Amino acid sequence: MKNFISRRQQDCYERVAAWLAARPETAIAPGDVPVFVLQAGSAAVVVEVMAPSPDLVTVEVWSYVVTGVRVDPDLLDYLLRENQKLAFCGFALDEDNDILLQAELLDTCTATELHFAVDRVLAWADTYDDWIVAVWGGQRAGDVVFKQRALPGT
Repeated sequence: MKNFISRRQQDCYERVAAWLAARPETAIAPGDVPVFVLQAGSAAVVVEVMAPSPDLVTVEVWSYVVTGVRVDPDLLDYLLRENQKLAFCGFALDEDNDILLQAELLDTCTATELHFAVDRVLAWADTYDDWIVAVWGGQRAGDVVFKQRALPGT
């Protein structure tokens, strides 16, 4: 059973679940948190239905891109410049300096908006991981992060 903070979060989770069921990739819903994981190519995307407060629910769509990379000014400059080109998503660094690609939607999003965000994050993560590793090092996150944590159903 999933843990929800509010009825609004649960309703959003159920809508997202129905929309993701129509995708060609299998959406895995591991554990008791309102999260789905989809994998395509060398990338996996996480779709989280978050409730920062009972009155606010967001749908976070994100993917680890590269882990163990040497973060230097050239890489940061590159990521910022690429953010300007990307539609509907952008790069970020987590607390371990792993590179993520992420999009954020409100719970009022449509199925079309969700699918567009998932498609963009999956496609760009699968494209950028090879390029960043070739130029700045590190490892494709799909080869490391998601392999270390076996996904249920895979």
